[in-house]
Amino acid sequence: MKIPPPTPADRARHGGWLLPWLSLAAFGALTPHEWQHRQVFTVNEPGLTRIAVTAETMTHAQPSLSDMRILDEAGREVPYWIDGRFSSHHDPQTETPPRVAARNFTSFDTTAGTQLLIETGLTGELEAIELTTSSAGFFLAAHVEISADGNQWKSLGPAVPIFRNLGAEQLRLALSRQRAAFVRVTLDEPRATSDPARRDATHPRVPFTGALVQAAPIHATPPRLTPLGVAVERREEFAGVTTLTLQLAGRHAPLATLSFASSEPLFMRHVTVAVREMQGGEAGERVIATGTIYRVALAGTAVREQLALPLDYLPTNRELIVHVHNGDSPPLVIDAVHAKRRAIEVRFVAQQVGEYQLLLGNPQVGAPRYDLALFTDELSRAETKVVTAGSAQPMPHYRPRETVSSLPDTDVPLIGAPLDTTNWRHRRPLQLARPGVQQIELDLAVLAYAQPDLDDLRIVQDRHQFPYLLERTKLMRKSSVPIFPAPDNKRPTVSVWRMPLPHVGLPTRELGLSSDTPLFDRTIKVYEMRRSASGQRRAHTLSQVKWSHVPTDQRTAWTHLVLTERPLTDTLWFETDNGDNPAITLKPVTLFTPVVRLVFKADEAEGFALIYGNAEVSAPRYDLRLLARQLLSASRNVATLVGDGTVAPPSLWARLLSGNSGMVLFWATLTLVVIVLLLVVARLLPKPPAG
Repeated sequence: MKIPPPTPADRARHGGWLLPWLSLAAFGALTPHEWQHRQVFTVNEPGLTRIAVTAETMTHAQPSLSDMRILDEAGREVPYWIDGRFSSHHDPQTETPPRVAARNFTSFDTTAGTQLLIETGLTGELEAIELTTSSAGFFLAAHVEISADGNQWKSLGPAVPIFRNLGAEQLRLALSRQRAAFVRVTLDEPRATSDPARRDATHPRVPFTGALVQAAPIHATPPRLTPLGVAVERREEFAGVTTLTLQLAGRHAPLATLSFASSEPLFMRHVTVAVREMQGGEAGERVIATGTIYRVALAGTAVREQLALPLDYLPTNRELIVHVHNGDSPPLVIDAVHAKRRAIEVRFVAQQVGEYQLLLGNPQVGAPRYDLALFTDELSRAETKVVTAGSAQPMPHYRPRETVSSLPDTDVPLIGAPLDTTNWRHRRPLQLARPGVQQIELDLAVLAYAQPDLDDLRIVQDRHQFPYLLERTKLMRKSSVPIFPAPDNKRPTVSVWRMPLPHVGLPTRELGLSSDTPLFDRTIKVYEMRRSASGQRRAHTLSQVKWSHVPTDQRTAWTHLVLTERPLTDTLWFETDNGDNPAITLKPVTLFTPVVRLVFKADEAEGFALIYGNAEVSAPRYDLRLLARQLLSASRNVATLVGDGTVAPPSLWARLLSGNSGMVLFWATLTLVVIVLLLVVARLLPKPPAG
């Protein structure tokens, strides 16, 4: 008999009839051995029961817990309902409304600083306003007031910081669900005076051009959060960036925040969070969150800080990549990283006491559809008994359905075809700490002597090649390279410097110059000497930049050059015309090179090598791409290249046999042989008779 759905009046009386009605549902038997794991728990009292979903439960289940099933002691399926939201994008009641432009925005210049008057244009509760400006760098204190009519104003408390610096910015002013037709922001600018003209001359006013207004979400109750374990697996320092590789305590846990603990007293940093994935056939990173963390001090107020980065992400694996952008500041001290996830609970009606099972890990089934969806409001408000599930255990006699196949995991040996390595010029042994998934960062020698597109890279062991994934990152390594004056006597007003590169044809695209000269205004040109088709050496310009510095700037003079193409020689030249001014000095040049990695799996730790330097081969094609997701999500070991990768200079005989010298030697030898043969033939010919 089909039971009719309850009416609104029936729902209001859920306490007296809900549980008996739910107990009428009957479900067919499952086949438990098709699930990979189970968690056992005991129900001591019948009725509405709830279980807190742990990180371990989410790790073994499919995303969104679609494969989770509950069995009672008799092996019958028990309907359940998930209490908690995996993402705000799935719930319009908690989704943050979009930002809209303010109806009116006016900026005034007062004796205290700049004052902004904003007409919101919204009548409901407001979450925040965000200021817009084109200024690249500033740090100000903002006093926020609200009003319903533009005449009576109410302060929202002490001043709050707003700033922008090297990607880190804080332009959002919280309104804490206040209703406000008008918002007034007064900015305390440094060195403010009663004379606006004088103030603008000493410290230009920051031009704010508008404001975006954000209404508060309809649902007033924020989602419940619970800690999620996280460990810093590896910390690496790159050019201006600190990279943290994090390992979460579980996968499929709906992340809500990521917070950072630092002992530094004052700082501001731009932070990006990314995950590894395949992009265009190569391993790369996809950014899932960006934001700013800071700890700053305003005059007359307590230290303000924001150390949590909001997330709304359901990770498919345990790894997160965090990039902390330091700019020219020293690397930020990070003492610990903490994560929080949305709290998820499972509610069900236990008809009898006994031992129950929570089944997890079956990619061959879809999400169940139970009639409990009709009673979500009632189940959320009703009193429940709390039970705790045990740890996840492998299902005895696990056997998935034979009609569905899945990709093999990373336990499958990954080995490629045999390879004749005769035509590769360079061979570098690899040092592996232990078997497993390995990561190799290519050094300057590999980047210089391999093909420009790195198509000739191979990982070999006993003449067999091992497939790998090529991972190009947006990170850069920096190194200091000495620079030497090379005066040109024919041009006494021109300063010339010579910089030897560590390797011929090094793929560098960015250079950093610094100088201790207090006052100058120059154009710096970078070039290399290349041979033309006729054999003449000519200067080939790679970049030039306008560079100036004044004594009032306390920082060391610094400029950044982007090369238009990859150098082809082993020397770069720098040149500037001083005119009638004294020559400037240059410190060692900062060389920026890209970070490129190879990722592969090794079942043992001995006998591996990286070969490169073959201009005749094309990029390899491996079936490893089928396992790219599993390989990228696995924990990595850092392998290292042995040796410096330098090439020994060729012998005299090799130089004579190579290139144009080889052709000259060939024809010279052939000519000598012909002359010798002619002499021999001449001696063998009979002599003419005398007279």
